[in-house]
Amino acid sequence: MKKQLLILSGALLTLSAGAQSTVTFENFILPSDTFNDGASKALDTTWVGFDTLGVVFSNAYDTSFGGFWSEGFAISTKRDSTTAGYTNLYSAITASGYNSPTYVMGQANAVIKTNGNPIRPLAVRVTNSTYATFSMRNGDMFAKKFGGVTGNDSDWFLITFSGYKNGSRSGDSVTFYLADYRFADSTKDYIVNTWQNINLTALQTVDSIVITLTSSDTGLFGMNTPAFYALDDFSFDKNSSQSVHENTLDKYAYRIYPNPAESQIEVVGTPTIDDMAVYNAAGARMHEVVIHANTVDISELPAGLYYLQLNRGIQSLKFIKR
Repeated sequence: MKKQLLILSGALLTLSAGAQSTVTFENFILPSDTFNDGASKALDTTWVGFDTLGVVFSNAYDTSFGGFWSEGFAISTKRDSTTAGYTNLYSAITASGYNSPTYVMGQANAVIKTNGNPIRPLAVRVTNSTYATFSMRNGDMFAKKFGGVTGNDSDWFLITFSGYKNGSRSGDSVTFYLADYRFADSTKDYIVNTWQNINLTALQTVDSIVITLTSSDTGLFGMNTPAFYALDDFSFDKNSSQSVHENTLDKYAYRIYPNPAESQIEVVGTPTIDDMAVYNAAGARMHEVVIHANTVDISELPAGLYYLQLNRGIQSLKFIKR
């Protein structure tokens, strides 16, 4: 279960304890069952990926052949855990993030990097994509069924996290089998279909993490197994010896009062709030609300859970309308 930062009454952007932070991707507010694969940034020459809390999740979108997600990560709230094939690229087999709607889909050779300061990775949640799961389970036009016809083939699908600092390897790589059919007892063979917590502390201090995928099923053009996976809740410690970038939650500390509320909420904190917007639990912006200074009129909203996004997404606060 995701922890909460009490001063924010349930922060969406990051969960923090001291220098420790966890990127949950909930600040990338998307409607349910949609995705952001970077298509809107395809012509932006400065775009390198999705940036949150001083950590960038690489992304590239290729405009050729009608356009396609070509590299790195895509933000997703897709819930399709039943459709096999390459038309379903953006869904985790869990049909959700880890205890939340939003997560990221990753491709082979995706990179997590910092905006300057080194960090010490702690952990990350990982699971299979729906596409890769069904390909390994049943086979498809590109890849074999794991285990083969007899079920005894020693197949495997491996994700590897490798850390770098100033261009050199840092610490030890961390590996995790997303599927493993190498057991002498085939009843122990598995394809991961739940969120698994991966300890990343062996990477030590890094300014980038390269994520690679390998498989027992390869051909003339490399790996046949679909090179996709899902990732959520990336936690890390900031390197306190570095001071170029401030901790975002130290710089922006707000809370909502009262919460729950019936007619009006007030945002308390510093610095000055440039803009606010209210979204419902499905990620739809509520245009009917009236926002004035640091107060929001919620009297016309139906009862339920909402999110108040501040300063163009630098933070999102959760509140309940009674």
